[in-house]
Amino acid sequence: MAVSIPQNKARHSGANETADQVVRFAFGKNWTNFLSVINEDRIAEATARLSEVLGDLRGKSFLDVGSGSGIHSLAAVRLGASRVHSFDYDPQSVACTREMKKRFAPGANWSAEQGSILDENYIRSLGQFDIVYSWGVLHHTGNMWKALDLVTIPAVEKLMVAIYHDQGWKSRFWQFYKRAYNRRSRPVQWLMEVLVLGWAWGKPFVRRPRQTIARWKNYIRDRGMSPWHDVVDWAGGYPFEVAAPEKLVSFFVQRGFMLKHSEIRGGGNCNDFVFCRK
Repeated sequence: MAVSIPQNKARHSGANETADQVVRFAFGKNWTNFLSVINEDRIAEATARLSEVLGDLRGKSFLDVGSGSGIHSLAAVRLGASRVHSFDYDPQSVACTREMKKRFAPGANWSAEQGSILDENYIRSLGQFDIVYSWGVLHHTGNMWKALDLVTIPAVEKLMVAIYHDQGWKSRFWQFYKRAYNRRSRPVQWLMEVLVLGWAWGKPFVRRPRQTIARWKNYIRDRGMSPWHDVVDWAGGYPFEVAAPEKLVSFFVQRGFMLKHSEIRGGGNCNDFVFCRK
């Protein structure tokens, strides 16, 4: 059975849309703060994780769709990608990616610019890449299924996407929570961040304090990220959409791809999918 692209009634982030036309979390601001804690340990962990899921990148061209901090683009450079191009809708994220390049790979064949995955003309202008990578991004565009469709255009060999797991009513609750967060004053936002921190870390700490503390300290092993910056990202990450794994796989199979690897985490996590073009 064919899977149609759902129509989102809300406005989405097209190429010409101004910032005040949509409720949107300042991802770039959060990533800029993340720059203050970036170090070689975090980069090494992100690089190891990328190598684990995508394999050998030597001599491959790599497109990072929604580069955020730029750490995964840098990881691709470290793994020997011959050409890396990063783009993000958020200008601060682009600046963050460029700063990452300046600090850690100034001589790399790595470019970064502002662009929208929902702008088909822009996506086609990029040409083709051996590997297209978009981790935890497309569900924040405001039109996820269109973004998932367009991200296939430049993918020649492999395509990796990570999308939030559909939890039914729980996902609807978090959609409401995130939208409310972005409409509140900074003091209220801080309180909502603390509530998310308690939800994500409080219960495990009460049950297993030592293990939870160790998990916090070792959090960089999950993509080299920071636990607090991920808490802020979760509290405010809007637009916000989700997908059931089987629906996502069917969607890409219909577009000429074959599932090579998946990691289904469930809950409020992203599920990872690596597809190869047939």
